[in-house]
Amino acid sequence: MKKRNLVLRTAIATAILAMAAGVQAGSLSGFVNFATENFGATSTAATGITPVPLVYTFATPGGIVVNPAGVIYYYLRLTNGGTFAASPTFTTTSGLTLAVAATSVDKSTIKVSLTNGTGANIVIGVGNTLTATSAALGLTGVNTIMNTVGGGLFATVSIATTNAAAIELVNTLPADLDGGTTAGFNFAAAKQAITPTLTSSAAFVPAETAKIDLSAVSPGSRFTSTGTLTSSATLANLGSVTFTDVAGIKKTDGATDYTIAGTWATATSLSGTVTGVFKTGATGLLTTNTTCAAAIGAGSVGALNAGLTTLTFTAASIAATNVPTYICYVAPATVGAIPLTAPTASFSIAKATATDAASTAAGALYSLVNNGQTVDVRSYIPAVTPGYTSFVRVINSGAVSAAITGQWLYQDGTTSAAAALTTLPAGGAATLSSAQVETALGAPNAAIGANRPRLRLTGPTNGLQAQSFFLNPGNSFSTMHGSD
Repeated sequence: MKKRNLVLRTAIATAILAMAAGVQAGSLSGFVNFATENFGATSTAATGITPVPLVYTFATPGGIVVNPAGVIYYYLRLTNGGTFAASPTFTTTSGLTLAVAATSVDKSTIKVSLTNGTGANIVIGVGNTLTATSAALGLTGVNTIMNTVGGGLFATVSIATTNAAAIELVNTLPADLDGGTTAGFNFAAAKQAITPTLTSSAAFVPAETAKIDLSAVSPGSRFTSTGTLTSSATLANLGSVTFTDVAGIKKTDGATDYTIAGTWATATSLSGTVTGVFKTGATGLLTTNTTCAAAIGAGSVGALNAGLTTLTFTAASIAATNVPTYICYVAPATVGAIPLTAPTASFSIAKATATDAASTAAGALYSLVNNGQTVDVRSYIPAVTPGYTSFVRVINSGAVSAAITGQWLYQDGTTSAAAALTTLPAGGAATLSSAQVETALGAPNAAIGANRPRLRLTGPTNGLQAQSFFLNPGNSFSTMHGSD
């Protein structure tokens, strides 16, 4: 007659203590960061992970009293995705006997019975724990959540006297013990384990300064030999690609760090492309130093496609974590000009596990421009304009002789091809009529805006100036702009 029903005994104890001290829900602990790289585009729902043990800590003041042969239930639910492909192993410090009582049809919820197999009451006190240890790769169906940085898996727990018969249909878990259902607990998060970085050599310290040399014997066929990183007239450092491990981000086993060295397919798993406009016969070169002097080894040479737009690297050697690989442009020593270009690049590491996402670094590289000076003549009257003759005075105020080129800048922002106008000695000047200018460049394109184009003057010199004026129908000169 003295043995009391578990529910009644618990309810009385809880009610009395609640009035004195209040009741709070138990809490969950156990967290791990998984690498998003584990979950590539070809991952499937069967891709499994092993979370760290999920520990539930009881919090009912005074404890939960379980009579001899009494049973209470622990419900563990994945709230936003994931399935239990295999049941975790459950242990407790309470002295009760545990057994998995049921798993929901959708594999999102597990019910565990806690039975008092002794001949005396057992009190589950504040601080007692119940731990769920995942089977190896026992949690599946998570790839759509974990393949994006910031994704996370959540779980909730409740303790109850109710033995829910169909837990897959229970929207709200039974939770009449230990302060109610826990809040959703983030037990796994998706983080990037390898940081890929592509850097233009313009951002280096010191920065690359090489330009296409208009003062070369064959203008534009070489780089300037005054680049801060390279000293060869056929080399320019375009930038670097670096892959860096982030410590503490795990593989699917939940214990091993996801690292470059631990996941690449082979030591020659680096591949990539550099896209731009390149000189016929050009190649790319991957090196270990900024001067482009030491090739990395296997796969260091990038092949140029027939369209002269892409340098392709395959099976290149990978540098250690946080060690840059430098991307260099090798121009042939031929007379053809090196095209102006603003190249971009994309490099990836291939992984040993086929379903892993490749770590890819992409972005802009060093832009190649001409050396020398550029001046825009902002007022120009075309030769076809009746009654007026436009003149441009070009002044080489620099210390070296320079071949001056010109091109039209149209009102819609487009440009014409550049062509030679004149050659000026150091300190020299020339006055060119509109007829002379248009003989060299061709008349402005009427379809684009021949009425008032601008004229761009370029020369490989350290000083270039221009003036523009016109002869009006009254045979007097007027300055259109004193200095352009």
